[in-house]
Amino acid sequence: MFLHINGEQRDSPDGLTVAALVAQLGMKPDRVAVELNLEIVSRAQWETTTPQVDWAALSFLTTSTLLEQLSFGISC
Repeated sequence: MFLHINGEQRDSPDGLTVAALVAQLGMKPDRVAVELNLEIVSRAQWETTTPQVDWAALSFLTTSTLLEQLSFGISC
């Protein structure tokens, strides 16, 4: 299955859950938010949520990515 993860195309095994993707990417589960096709996936749903179609779009937002995005809006 092909996925768009944080804007990058990646090949991923079919049936991989969001929880497994977070682990595979080496992210700390308590420090990341997940968006699948523009909808936030709650942590309670990570074990049962799997991307269902090729080219599903996933975004993994961490504290550092959020701070990076905020810093672009701050002018000195």
